[in-house]
Amino acid sequence: MNWTLVRRMFMILGIALLIFLYFSLQWGSLDAFAQAFDSCKYIFCDFLRYYYPMGKQILTEHKPSEGFYYSPTIALVFSLWRFQERETAILTWGVVQILAIILLLATWHHSRQKVSFPFRLLFLFLTLTAMPVIHNFKWGQISLLINLSIILALELYEANQKAAAAFWLAFSTLFKFYPILFLFYFLFTGDLIFIVLFMFLLFVLGIAIPAMFIGFKPTIIFYFAVLDVTGARFADMADRLPGINSQYFPLVAMRYFGEFNNLEWLPPLQILSWLILGANLLLVMLLASSNLENRNRWAFLILLASTSLLIPSSWPHYFIYLPASQASLLFLIARDKHRIWKYPILLVSMVFSNVLFVHTFESWQPYAYWGFLACSNLLLILLTYAETIPQLSLRGSYDFYRNYFRSVLGQVQEIRQKIISIRTSGGGSNGS
Repeated sequence: MNWTLVRRMFMILGIALLIFLYFSLQWGSLDAFAQAFDSCKYIFCDFLRYYYPMGKQILTEHKPSEGFYYSPTIALVFSLWRFQERETAILTWGVVQILAIILLLATWHHSRQKVSFPFRLLFLFLTLTAMPVIHNFKWGQISLLINLSIILALELYEANQKAAAAFWLAFSTLFKFYPILFLFYFLFTGDLIFIVLFMFLLFVLGIAIPAMFIGFKPTIIFYFAVLDVTGARFADMADRLPGINSQYFPLVAMRYFGEFNNLEWLPPLQILSWLILGANLLLVMLLASSNLENRNRWAFLILLASTSLLIPSSWPHYFIYLPASQASLLFLIARDKHRIWKYPILLVSMVFSNVLFVHTFESWQPYAYWGFLACSNLLLILLTYAETIPQLSLRGSYDFYRNYFRSVLGQVQEIRQKIISIRTSGGGSNGS
């Protein structure tokens, strides 16, 4: 028997049980836990309001239910719950949430077999006590599944399993569509094979499979209906801002300036947010053209951190990637003289996103109002810039993209010549 493995398993279970004991002492019951966070007073609010009803009706009504902003593919996934009573559905969705957390821990560790065991315990602690993870569980949200799929795509891509990586990235895109942002990285690297695989699998998963169950025309109508309600939701933001739980960068900045309800502040702060997003994409472009070690991880990290600059709601569960990103930075930060200030910033980011820090406030409202999750995220962006920029070469990037565009133009010219040749030979045969 491998006693080292047994001892480590007991330590992992021990930490998990200690955290569960703390939560039990803090809240006492699931009902008390549900009432402690946010406006909804029962567990799995979003699952019961939106996902569960959508699953019950997708095979008969073929249109999105109220509050459902996702693809018909995801609606079909939730149709697995259509035969279950409400209480049974709550139980089984809870099992899915717990299994997703376990898979998130196991997946991220897959390529870290040489990582020290104390680090694994730290990552376990960060994940189980992360405010976004707690918030996702309370609402029964799907951000955990989205981020699990994105991390799976990263790990599989690094293992050179492009088809599987493209599958999981396409699957994550069918939830809330913003993971399509990650295509920028593969476009910048010139990995056209991955992009083609992604687009093909997105078509299969997003169009072909739903069409088999509800028909092609209803599938297309479903997407247009989702676009309509999503557009109306964004238009409504012009008159009514999201609540204080939103960690959208412009809204958090408005609170710090004391202009929370002043809509005139929103457009200039949104422009600033888009400028930061543009700078992040430029950094991804530089990373894609570099020989930097772990460039894939750096690119995924900065793209994950960019989502709150783009999505106006940006509820706390959107930041569920924070523990994995924070743990990654423990390894990605260079062991140089500058780490004396980088590690304290990383520690602050960890503290700001931890539920233990939330419990230092009388309620969740002040924590949400001052945007501590947004601040935690911005600190990760700052560290990413501080760590990667000194290692990147503008000259190297210029040479990379010059050769890249020359290659693309050459391929286009070659295809054009082949088309002309085919037309010419076809015309010649017809004339004879």
